[in-house]
Amino acid sequence: MEGQKTSCRLPDTVVPVKYTLRYHDLDLDRCTFAGSVAIDCEVKSEVKTVELHALELWVTSAEAVMDDGGGGGKAGGGQKKLSTVRTEYDSKAQTVTLCFVEALPVGGVKLELSFEGSINDKLAGLYRSKYTGPDGETKTMAVTQFEATDARRAFPCWDEPAIKARFELEVLAPLDRRVVSNTPVMMSNEETAELPSGRKERRRRWRFAETPVMSTYLLALVIGEFDFVSAYNASGVLTTVYTPVGKAEQGRFALHVASKALEYYAETVFKVPYPLQKSDLLAIPDFAAGAMENWGCVTYREARLLVHEATSSTATKKAIARTVCHELAHQWFGNLVTMEWWDALWLNEGFARYMEFVAVDHIFPEWDIWSALRRAELGRLASTFPSTSHARAAMALDSLVASHPIEVKSAVMIEEQVDNPDQINEIFDAISYAKGASVIRMLAGHLGVAEFMRGIHDYLVKHSYGNARSDDLWAALGNVTGKDVGALMDTWTRKVGYPVLTLAEDGSTSQARFLAMAEDPATATAASAKGDDGGQGTVWRIPARVVWEGAGEGEELVVMLEGESGAEGGRKLKEKVQELQAAGKWFKINAGQRGFFKVNYNEGGWTNLSRAMQTRAISPADRAGAVSDAFSLAAAGRASTGVALGLASKLRDDPDSLVRQTVVSSLLDLISLYSEETFFGKFQELVRSICLPMWESITWTAAEGEPQRVATLRPLLLRTLHLSGSVEVDEEALRRFDAYVNDRAGSAPPADLRYVILATAVGVRGDSAFRQVIEIYRTSDSGEEKRQCLSAIGKARDAALLSEAMGFILDSGEVRLQDAGLSLASLATSALGSKLVWTAFRERYVELHDRFSDTGFIWPMLVGSAVMGPRTPEHLTELEAFFNDAPKPVGAGERKWLQNFEKLRVQVAQLARDRNTVPQALR
Repeated sequence: MEGQKTSCRLPDTVVPVKYTLRYHDLDLDRCTFAGSVAIDCEVKSEVKTVELHALELWVTSAEAVMDDGGGGGKAGGGQKKLSTVRTEYDSKAQTVTLCFVEALPVGGVKLELSFEGSINDKLAGLYRSKYTGPDGETKTMAVTQFEATDARRAFPCWDEPAIKARFELEVLAPLDRRVVSNTPVMMSNEETAELPSGRKERRRRWRFAETPVMSTYLLALVIGEFDFVSAYNASGVLTTVYTPVGKAEQGRFALHVASKALEYYAETVFKVPYPLQKSDLLAIPDFAAGAMENWGCVTYREARLLVHEATSSTATKKAIARTVCHELAHQWFGNLVTMEWWDALWLNEGFARYMEFVAVDHIFPEWDIWSALRRAELGRLASTFPSTSHARAAMALDSLVASHPIEVKSAVMIEEQVDNPDQINEIFDAISYAKGASVIRMLAGHLGVAEFMRGIHDYLVKHSYGNARSDDLWAALGNVTGKDVGALMDTWTRKVGYPVLTLAEDGSTSQARFLAMAEDPATATAASAKGDDGGQGTVWRIPARVVWEGAGEGEELVVMLEGESGAEGGRKLKEKVQELQAAGKWFKINAGQRGFFKVNYNEGGWTNLSRAMQTRAISPADRAGAVSDAFSLAAAGRASTGVALGLASKLRDDPDSLVRQTVVSSLLDLISLYSEETFFGKFQELVRSICLPMWESITWTAAEGEPQRVATLRPLLLRTLHLSGSVEVDEEALRRFDAYVNDRAGSAPPADLRYVILATAVGVRGDSAFRQVIEIYRTSDSGEEKRQCLSAIGKARDAALLSEAMGFILDSGEVRLQDAGLSLASLATSALGSKLVWTAFRERYVELHDRFSDTGFIWPMLVGSAVMGPRTPEHLTELEAFFNDAPKPVGAGERKWLQNFEKLRVQVAQLARDRNTVPQALR
């Protein structure tokens, strides 16, 4: 509507100090609620209107209460109440404005509001989740999900992270439900309640202790039926894992992880006590994200909290451990100290992603969660990620013109800053999480881990119960180290993209932004539209470490590269490279893959490095990093795909699981890309020649005491062999599938292999296996197995079956909303599947938009699934035309469609190049 605001920021004339929030009618049958909130406020300047956030709420009454005499110092002894003359709603700004007949004076004022709303089905705000109760009936649970901007769906409030307040919560709930919130229960009494409808009903009143000062998005409320397991840690904090009734034992793994992580963070890492008395973890049947770090009341998807020893895979256990440690890291970094605004989301998510690996390594050292061998003071803080997948995902996204800086305020791709709810939801992505963690790890390695953690401690202490920006973190680290951390990190956090170092024949280096499509004319056009150079003119300060042939143990060259090879760092590196090149020796820039950049060597550099990789003269992390760089450079048109494939071929006998995983993942990407090319059969032969030697040392059966990495590699290798046409793998997978179907209890496949077996059966057998997998989905009580079934049915090779799979996912009512996006993404990975998903999305766009556009993370996933193919120039034209004139605004899916559209352009360009060069490499 013309004249309405697009910003969700509120004026600072009135700010809350404390909310006393009461829900006196929560109807889980009609899915409605009614409540009241008394907000103690500070009026900073005299106003006649008060603006709060409210979305899909109806404020039924509102008045202001203040000291008689207006709080101006007169002795009145009583109270004065002001009623509103009108209430104005702005649906676009998501606000309600209370208009009073008189101005509210400066000082303390209490706003008393009554409100009504619905317990929605959007997985946002106060929403409903269905579960099967102890009596076998389908029941409704009420759950809150307030991050980022959905507290306003549950009560009128100042819904911004920097507007912190205390909260006191009271809930009148059905007798058969437990109520859990951020703080301990202070009262739980059964009573006869007279509801607003006039009927009387026995209810239980729950009152919770007052919270610390915190942001609205961290408030939590869950009403349902649970079993639980609990334990006190060494510091006396009670940790409780709430599970579905009958599944308490499945919470013990998470309980073990959470208890250990809380103690480790408080005593060893942050050296700041856990701020609350208790720590609850709750398994929620319907949940849009993986988990949410509500202070003291963390909510999770069931699949990210519950471990079933018979059906949970190694990958799932690792994911659960990481998720639990991630959310508990937030209790300090995010909850105790909160980013000032969402443009600094990375301060929360990047740091929590980094710390999850630190904690998991401490709890499960046998997992070898860090890939480098170097250990630091606190676990292995200075080493790289457990696989290249996290940094690789961030680099893949950040190589797009449609990426954004870590600190999003400087992004101008869509708007000048992150300022409305759609934009805020868009940045919960690999840039904020994985790139954020990557640059933090790079910085920790550069500063020294011990000093880095001392700076983190000082930052947390100084800003406790308050808000901070990136500059506050850099200042704390600079005070400890004496270094200008802000100057070092400026381009890494405030500029889009990351650099590629290119090594010239004379040993000099140059840097430029690495783009997924090098020399792309559209890049300049897109950058011009944004009003910048797309990151092309950025000069990064790159802390680079170099190892080389003949170096002593632990010997490295450490240089700071600042663009000009004539600068001190560039000069030192050039001299060292010239010396090594003259001697025909190998060298590796970015030793240990600690830096967030790529390296493109000259011809001699690649040749010598290839030799070192084949003889395993360099570390597994360096071998994996060089392979990843080679394939990325080839995909961008900066190098030959044939050269990358030759490098992969030389590593077929490499014993390290990290190296194998990187090689196999790179080949798997190309299998998808080349699946409809005339040379695909020859390419499959090459893939089998690389992967079969690896498989011979792994086999179907896990060896006693084998490293955890092998358990993760095994299904990836099997999937790749199936797609490369391995008849032997298919035959054994089908034999195991038949055994499982005939004897679900006695012949269940190992959990790590279950998905590969299901997907292979559907791909090879078609209709019969498809229906058997659907039946497994319907009868399984394992969330992990259900999701694997949904992904497996998308691997059918028949158009009719794929259409049926899509209908089952979207329309059957048997698939939870939380699983729809990922299931469609799995279906869209094949050429045929991508065509069907796109066609359905285009034809049903308005319907799907109306169903899903308000569901936070779900809608962007659906949009992304629709923009995965086909990989043809004609389809690119069709996509662009559709989204430029879509029947309804794509909203929170805009960034995802732009990013996936650009990925398609990159793939179309790579296919055009590789059609000429790859067949020659396959001869």
